[in-house]
Amino acid sequence: MKALTFCINGKMAHFRKYYSNSSVLSYLLPPVTTVKGILAGLLGMPRDSYYELFSNANCKMAILLDKPARKITQSLNLLLVEDTPQGLNGCAENRSPTSTELIIPENIRSSFLSYRIYFWHRDDTLMQKLYQSIFSQTGSYQSKGISLGLGSAYCLGWLSGCAFRELTEVPPSESFEPIYGAVLNHYIESITFPKMQDTTLSREETLTEFDQNRRPTLHSKKEIIVNAGPSPLSLKLKKGTVCYMDGNKKFMFLE
Repeated sequence: MKALTFCINGKMAHFRKYYSNSSVLSYLLPPVTTVKGILAGLLGMPRDSYYELFSNANCKMAILLDKPARKITQSLNLLLVEDTPQGLNGCAENRSPTSTELIIPENIRSSFLSYRIYFWHRDDTLMQKLYQSIFSQTGSYQSKGISLGLGSAYCLGWLSGCAFRELTEVPPSESFEPIYGAVLNHYIESITFPKMQDTTLSREETLTEFDQNRRPTLHSKKEIIVNAGPSPLSLKLKKGTVCYMDGNKKFMFLE
């Protein structure tokens, strides 16, 4: 199958967990719904108008970490923005620091976050439009009204490395094998850690699609396992699991 691949990059990210309350927690990886929103924005689609077009029945997505990432917690003094001069200039009363998780690269001075996305859609014309928006000889993407943010508006980012790739569908091995990126937990039979120093395991619940009322669908919630370090996970997958190869990297679509 032919898929569109590109990287979402930035110095800092915050993908708020939908169930977090007093402390603002963040996913390590951008949820599939977040990436779908970015793609819809690149195409100039209005908010809440693209959920059927980007449903799991029409498209597939895989998310890989190209560079190691880690979480930190910072106290942010958030503004209470009201329709008054005091609300807009930061002088409003009764503000308190909010503990917020941020995703940053392993070395924020010399590196940056990079999420490798593989995207497939039934409509080849739509993938061509996305390719034309992301790929540019000048090195910048052609937006139709969206500034790229990695979750929050203050976490600005950029796109790079856009190309079409021919993926090969492969069955799971009967032994342990390296799997890159986010893996659906219910497909994992067992896991081993040959290089403990390169493994920072994270288990998270992510959302993959919304219905027309912007509510998660029945099968939207997925539990994923991902390594925040530089190496892939060493997994034995259940029979019937479908994986894909791009070069020497094997990964899984989050469907």
